[in-house]
Amino acid sequence: MGSDGEQKTINFYHAKHGNLGLGASQFHVAVSQAIKNLGRMALPEDAMPTKFQRWDTTYNNNVETSISRTIRGGPTENIQQAVSDAVRSPELLKRAYIVTSSLSYQAVEDTLKDAANGNAPPVHFVQMFWLLNSYISACAEMGVVGYVVCQP
Repeated sequence: MGSDGEQKTINFYHAKHGNLGLGASQFHVAVSQAIKNLGRMALPEDAMPTKFQRWDTTYNNNVETSISRTIRGGPTENIQQAVSDAVRSPELLKRAYIVTSSLSYQAVEDTLKDAANGNAPPVHFVQMFWLLNSYISACAEMGVVGYVVCQP
């Protein structure tokens, strides 16, 4: 989130590793998670106390870790105030990122160029492209700017 005088931002990142390809199956989990979390970007005040308590813990996903859920901005009171300020800002910028190793920008660009030259894209590419379009459309409906960070 931006500091005083800067535009307030909320960024959600959804990172998934997978085998490189142009199919929908590798991309589906990340897109589904990102779309599911779009509603959570409103950060409703009544839901936040539970979130803040969880943010004070380490990340554990079937494995005990010492990885903090927050990288900077602590202590929790500072984070609570920053979230509250951001949500109240009339110029709040919301961004959702899908970060994936399973997609290559160049491969997508090459496939789209081939299609523009009259070559039908593979069926699995069309499915992946529809998923991507669904993600961007869902973001737009929620007032969120959607991004995909992938391999070159």
